[in-house]
Amino acid sequence: MRLVQLYDRMTPLDPGSTGADWARMFGAALVDDVPRSARLSFDHAVDAHARDLGLDRRPDDEPGWWIDYVRLRFLAIRR
Repeated sequence: MRLVQLYDRMTPLDPGSTGADWARMFGAALVDDVPRSARLSFDHAVDAHARDLGLDRRPDDEPGWWIDYVRLRFLAIRR
């Protein structure tokens, strides 16, 4: 292994998108199991929890949804 980097990656969501939209995009394997009849309730619950975490306001206190995640970058050379 030559290089390993771990860094925070604050990512604003597109205007009109919420935490539930992000969950559907990146957690489709989990969200797809939610029955269609329960999806609206599920989305509201995800957004409420994300709001409790403060993810509906950006760190500069501007309104807008954002996701705070970490990225792992590495470089390896196979011999």
